[in-house]
Amino acid sequence: MPPLRFFGNTKLINAGWERKEMKILEIEMFSDRLDETEAFYKDIVGLVLEDKSEEHLQFKAGFSSLRFKRSSSLNAVYHFAFNVPYNMLEEAYFWISSKWNLLPVQGDEKIADFEAWNARAFYFYDNNGNIVEFIARKDLEALTEKPFTSGAVISLGEIGIVTDDVKKFTRRLTKLTGVEIFARQEPHSNFAALGNDEGLFIISETGRHWFPTERESQKFPCRVRFETGQVLREITFNSEEIKRDRAD
Repeated sequence: MPPLRFFGNTKLINAGWERKEMKILEIEMFSDRLDETEAFYKDIVGLVLEDKSEEHLQFKAGFSSLRFKRSSSLNAVYHFAFNVPYNMLEEAYFWISSKWNLLPVQGDEKIADFEAWNARAFYFYDNNGNIVEFIARKDLEALTEKPFTSGAVISLGEIGIVTDDVKKFTRRLTKLTGVEIFARQEPHSNFAALGNDEGLFIISETGRHWFPTERESQKFPCRVRFETGQVLREITFNSEEIKRDRAD
């Protein structure tokens, strides 16, 4: 199936700079439906449950962990992505679509080709209404010949963060963490990406639609543990507040 192509801006922003690698090690989000979330990520996505209590779930996603905390009437909706091997996207597509409905990116097409990012992706809602993405980035050079299962997931590759002022928020986040603008994506007034091919903060203006849906982005708390420049960092996002919890 030929994917829908998004050409975008192919210029590398500040391509001559030496940039720190960014690896997302853990994302923690909230769910009002923890029991349903456990069933969805075990049965549909096929992730291994690493840890569980009455108040949280934690799944293995490659070298990352996906964590959900119990909430009540928060109705939180997030966008996040899994990195998968570039040569396995079609297998991943059929593996998920055989069990769950995928989201169209335009018309009936369900695979997007992001030429500027040298990546392809597909999307689906989870049981909470989160916009989940499987993205295959050619420049990660992560290939496998094994049949696709959840064990082929490389890591968590993106987390969406929502703010009223993208430019101001991006400057603050870069100053706090050292994570810079993604070289493949020119920032805009309502959208920016920070990080690299391995891990990205996707910064969206409040009310902007999460691609490929008509769902407006809203601010919900989350916590991200990540590594950049061989330094372990942990950041909590809560409305416009950015709290650095730890730096080792």
